[in-house]
Amino acid sequence: MSAEIIKYYKDLDQSLFAKINQTWAFKFGDFYFPGVTDFHQSPNFLYGILPLLLFGILYKYRMKGVKYLLTLTLALVLTDLVSFRVIKHLVQRPRPSHSGIQVTLRVDDSGGTSFPSSHAANIFAAAGVTAYFFPATAALAYLYAASIAYSRVYVGVHYPSDIIAGSILGFAISFLILFFIKGLTAEKPKKERKFKSA
Repeated sequence: MSAEIIKYYKDLDQSLFAKINQTWAFKFGDFYFPGVTDFHQSPNFLYGILPLLLFGILYKYRMKGVKYLLTLTLALVLTDLVSFRVIKHLVQRPRPSHSGIQVTLRVDDSGGTSFPSSHAANIFAAAGVTAYFFPATAALAYLYAASIAYSRVYVGVHYPSDIIAGSILGFAISFLILFFIKGLTAEKPKKERKFKSA
């Protein structure tokens, strides 16, 4: 890939970042996106909502709920491993706030590296698994995942290319896990036994 093409996409990425982070900012976004972007790490979620969700899923869906939670855990572990431990370590892309460009930070500077967005990867992996086990929730699951991914650019900690790559990665890992599990659990057709006539 030539230097001109790389520069073109880098400039496009930074231009779109500036629009989402600054130009297209709005009052409700200033309230919603900083609150939702790390909500999964908040005490309200960890010690309040999460236990209720786990209890509700297991109580209502029983064995299906167990399978869902195990699959979800596997997807999140693998996605986080690939995105955070492998790709981020290899790429080492600085976050926007450490890249010398104008940034409006709406959350604390988390440091670390930027590509890909682990938030986007994890939430899209979760959405993929949730949509498979509970198809009626698919639209809501992906809409929520998209809002989390978008929030990472809005609050100033990721470039658009980070969340696109993370979203694709998370969806792909959830797809592969579900494909593998379906292959393992699929019932094999029984072979008919043929009897020779005497």
